[in-house]
Amino acid sequence: MPNWQEDQGINGSKKPKWFTPAINQLAADIMGKINQTAAVSGMSICAICLLSAKKHVMAECELEQVIDHFLKLLRDALYSQLVTLPKITGKSA
Repeated sequence: MPNWQEDQGINGSKKPKWFTPAINQLAADIMGKINQTAAVSGMSICAICLLSAKKHVMAECELEQVIDHFLKLLRDALYSQLVTLPKITGKSA
């Protein structure tokens, strides 16, 4: 914020009007950048597959297929170029 020091002297102990929106924007930017560098693990893929199943169980062959589908989805619709994806298949998970 340009001339922020001048606002500090005028308001004394009060926060300037621009302070809270600036901090909120900074926090949103930082959280967005943290999310861009997510590391997806084989365990998290397996967990989301089982949790998305109706009774939280599935046959091994079905789990392998669903893991492969989730990995393909993650690769095809990559959230960020900084996301790390596991180099596994449904069979090896």
